[in-house]
Amino acid sequence: MKLEIKSMKKLITILFLFSSVLLYAEETKVTTNSVSTNEQTINLLEKKIDLLEENVNEYKDNQSSMISWIGILATIFTLSGIFIPIILTRRREKNIDEQIEELNSKIEEIKISQQQVEKQSLINKLFTEALNVGNIQKAIYLYSEIIKNNPNFVEAYINRGVLYSKNSKTYYKAEFDYNKAIELNDNYVEAYINRGNLYAKNPETYKEALSDYNKAIELNANDPNIYILRGILYSENSKTYKEALSDYNKAIELNPNNPDAYFVRGNLFCRNPETYKEALSEYSKVIELNPDDAVHAYQNRSLLLTVMAQIEKDTEKKKQYENMAYSDTVMAKKNGFNID
Repeated sequence: MKLEIKSMKKLITILFLFSSVLLYAEETKVTTNSVSTNEQTINLLEKKIDLLEENVNEYKDNQSSMISWIGILATIFTLSGIFIPIILTRRREKNIDEQIEELNSKIEEIKISQQQVEKQSLINKLFTEALNVGNIQKAIYLYSEIIKNNPNFVEAYINRGVLYSKNSKTYYKAEFDYNKAIELNDNYVEAYINRGNLYAKNPETYKEALSDYNKAIELNANDPNIYILRGILYSENSKTYKEALSDYNKAIELNPNNPDAYFVRGNLFCRNPETYKEALSEYSKVIELNPDDAVHAYQNRSLLLTVMAQIEKDTEKKKQYENMAYSDTVMAKKNGFNID
């Protein structure tokens, strides 16, 4: 009886230990925690699994001893004329076996969680390295390794696609990665934007680029940058001048302090002599909003003033435009642009 009570206490201890391990494993399912946190989790799970298995083995030994003694006692009492219901012993043995089997099953579940944490830890390391490495080919290799470990990692496909898109020879690899990202998540805005940017490089895929930008705006109508991108695409065709202007206006409406929106709208106004002054105003706004990074605004405004000076008939205004153009050229050079 003392042996049975001792074994039951051991079973209670095992069950309590298992519940704590299972709870911890549940709290540390695959996440994007830091690498150090994942490593701590892995070590803790390994220790608790070892302890749990040790206790299960010890309990099995106690169970065998207990059943052996029950069998001996049953034989003695039976020979003495005292009937012991053997079926109860067998039921107890079966019940204990089922409990041990359940514990072993739970241990396997915890091991699977441990493997997931280990895999996520590896992915975190690779992703961090890929973001910070300076070599494009090395970064592509790292993203490829991430995808091997997790074929459903959308961001890895998008980031690798961006790197592939930098080289015309890997255009179709970039397209494949963006397609795969959209296949995995058809509501991922960045995937449509990046694929749209890729298609925009090729006049033959103009319609595909426009379709992707339209989808991106459908998913996020409040991002001014998407309107800028679609506006640039529209501006490539003189027939969609109004559409381009509408997109730039919308971008500025959403963010009145975005210098990029004024810059591209200024470029659009440069196409028509009737809106040259509006273009000057746009470039001036860019310089006002971002004076430390306005080299292209100075450059474009200088070129536009030069053109205006050439077509101006009024001598005084012509001289004024020329002086302003020279001043902008000096500022462009000062900001790092060489106009020689």
